[in-house]
Amino acid sequence: MPPKIHIHSYIRISPNIYQCADPDCNHFNNKKYLKGKRSLCPQCKEVDFLLTPEHLRMARPVCFNCSNTKEAKAFREKKRILEELGI
Repeated sequence: MPPKIHIHSYIRISPNIYQCADPDCNHFNNKKYLKGKRSLCPQCKEVDFLLTPEHLRMARPVCFNCSNTKEAKAFREKKRILEELGI
């Protein structure tokens, strides 16, 4: 069977190993190789984002729209202001 081509949605399975959350995918990767890679948000499954060192500290890295960190709240506020201005 040919490999499934998609954007991986990573979850941590051990301190340094992340696995794709898609049940049809058997992709595993080491944490040190994931920085800067694109991931699909496992919560909303709509937004893809680049993994940062902060994301790689989480068991299930999520996008700024689903996260409750200070940076995510600031991002959502800036996004709201830009939408109000029509930009």
